[in-house]
This record gives sequence, structure tokens and C-alpha cells, in this order.
Amino acid sequence: RGVPVPFACKYRKERFLSIAEEISKRNFDIVILQEVWAESDYKLLQQHILKTMPYCHYFQSGTIGSGVCVFSKLAIEDSFYHLFPLNGYFHKVQHGDWFGGKGLGMCRVSIQGISINIYCTHLHAEYDMESDEYIAHRVAQAFDMSQFIKYTSGSCDLAIVGGDFNLRPTDLGYKMIVTNGNLHDCWLAKVS
Repeated sequence: RGVPVPFACKYRKERFLSIAEEISKRNFDIVILQEVWAESDYKLLQQHILKTMPYCHYFQSGTIGSGVCVFSKLAIEDSFYHLFPLNGYFHKVQHGDWFGGKGLGMCRVSIQGISINIYCTHLHAEYDMESDEYIAHRVAQAFDMSQFIKYTSGSCDLAIVGGDFNLRPTDLGYKMIVTNGNLHDCWLAKVS
């Protein structure tokens, strides 16, 4: 499974080896990755990261896979993938978003009695800032994502949301995720 075109990314194996090496050198508890399209790339990461992060999950979706995966030091107790109803156009083969089956992955972990939901996603790409034909898709995905987080995070003590939103903090979709999902952007809080 995965992107069937070997030349889709130059030096792909070397890049994934570098990513795996960097992750395994660090003291991360959780790593959320996107654009891991080929199963062989996920297996390569898994092989090199499992020594430091023994738990992992890849969210299967669409015909080429979601590209989204989680690596964790904490045992993954449960996982679920929520498929977005709006995912681009099937006839836009060159964009590929429809084939990936975009959605929101969730993994449950816990540490010292603290229940944590890890949410990970890769929203629809923005191919042209001047004439964005997919803005409605990202806004719909953002709303769907915020609703899912809102209704599934009530039973946990902490929600961690990560991924490639393809949104800026000033975009409507971003504001919907943060506001409706009842989230706090710790990165922006750190910067300001």
C-alpha cells in the first residue's frame, strides 16, 4: 500500500532514515507524523524508532493510506480513525487528497492515572493561495474535526492535537478547531 510511484519523492529512503534517526536520538514521549504514504516507509520508521518508542499506530484509509501515524513511549490503549466526509475531488488525481481518505486519527494513552487523547490529522492541501478551490473542503474538515474532538475528549484529562492543518492562525478553519474544539494552542501561547 501507499503511493505507487517510486519517484514521487527524491531520496525518500534517506529522508525517512534521517527522520527515524532524529526521533530515536531525542527524548520524545509522542511523535505524530504526516505524509508517510508508503507502508514500507512506515515499517522503516517503526524498525528504527521502536527501541525508544515501542508503541505505534498507522491510520489506514483510502486507497493510498492516510499518511498519518503515531509513535509513543506510552502504550496505545485504543485507536480510531474518523473519515472526513469531504475530501477533495477524485478526478484531481495529481492532488491525491481524495485517494488518501483524509480524516482525524485518535489514540488513547495514559500515564500515572492521567487519560490522554492524541488526535492527529492532515487536512486537505492548499495548492494555490490566490485561487484556493479547496477552502470549503478544509473548512468543512476543520468543523468536523472540532466536533469530533469536542465530543470524544470529554472523558479524557488531556487532549493533544497535532498534524498538518494547512491553515494559518488567522484562517476560519483554524479558529473553528480551537474554539469549537475547546482547545488551547500552546505553540502560539509560547511564541507570544
